Amino acid sequence: MSTKDTDRGYLKLLKEINLLRKKPSIKVGLIGPNKHKNTKAVTMVKMGTAHEFGSKNQNIPQRSFMRTTFDQRKRSWFLKTKKLKSMVLSGKTTVSRSLDTLGITLETDIKSKIQKEDPKWPSLSPQTIKRKRGSTKKLIDTGQLKNSIRYIKVMNK
Repeated sequence: MSTKDTDRGYLKLLKEINLLRKKPSIKVGLIGPNKHKNTKAVTMVKMGTAHEFGSKNQNIPQRSFMRTTFDQRKRSWFLKTKKLKSMVLSGKTTVSRSLDTLGITLETDIKSKIQKEDPKWPSLSPQTIKRKRGSTKKLIDTGQLKNSIRYIKVMNK
């Protein structure tokens, strides 16, 4: 009499656990060398940094959109990460899909911060409002800064 070994997902789960052991992660922010449409000499990373931390040289006040989003959302991001890890370990999803879910969440939250604006951000100067044809929307002129925020998965080998 012979017995047949039936794999009920063990090998797939083992593969996902091994991926988790390698501590995969996501990076979110202004990733890449994208040049600003209006000022080709400036990358979106430099533009975003000037707004995030302020720039006395360029007379740009600090309007943090990444650090403050992290401070406000870190608890919910932690809980989401914990839930996704549990789903991976129970075989309901994969590490890759979990990272995509988390990356989209962080990306969306940061973009939302820009879109909704922080009430603590300083008002635009009259010169900036004039240049923007009357718009008082902070951090949004062409929309390129907001649309340049993305995430990437880092799958350690």
